[in-house]
Amino acid sequence: MKHDLNRSKKVSVDCHDHDLASMSMDSRESKETFVSTAAVRLQKVYRSYRTRRRLADSAVVAEELWSQAIDYARLNHSTVSFFNFHKAETAASRWSRISLIASKVGKGLYQDAKAQKLAFQHWIEAIDPRHRYGHNLNFYYEEWGKGDTEQPFFHWLDVGDGKDVDLKDCPRSSLRQECIKYLGLVCSSFKMKPSITVHKS
Repeated sequence: MKHDLNRSKKVSVDCHDHDLASMSMDSRESKETFVSTAAVRLQKVYRSYRTRRRLADSAVVAEELWSQAIDYARLNHSTVSFFNFHKAETAASRWSRISLIASKVGKGLYQDAKAQKLAFQHWIEAIDPRHRYGHNLNFYYEEWGKGDTEQPFFHWLDVGDGKDVDLKDCPRSSLRQECIKYLGLVCSSFKMKPSITVHKS
């Protein structure tokens, strides 16, 4: 009888140990499942965030490129209309062209009274339809100012009375060859190579 009682206690303890082992195994499996599920969920959230971020960045770049393309088209149209001598330019068209160019040149300047203004040769360079170097244009502008012509400066310089003027300080060849090329977003970007930085253009 005593032997049977000890045997039943031993069986009971063995069953209890087995239950504890299975419970700990179940809890280990459930913990691993929980960690795995959490990792999958975290990856999904990160991937969706990364996709949204890329789409947002693409939208910003596309908007910037469209804005630059529209500005270029407007300035180019403005330049072409400036050199269209067969058709007289109206006062409204002239003001529109000048305000457009001035807005692009003045972009980024402070609006207060103490704002630093661009030097005259930079302004004349910026409004020149052919984008010639402002330092060179300044010589011809001074020559134009000495005369009594009623022709606008760029008209005088390119097709008017001053088209044959060739100054010693700045020959016509230098005036024609030394031009400014304005870089857009794509042209002015860089790509990285191992240990060096290279211009994309």
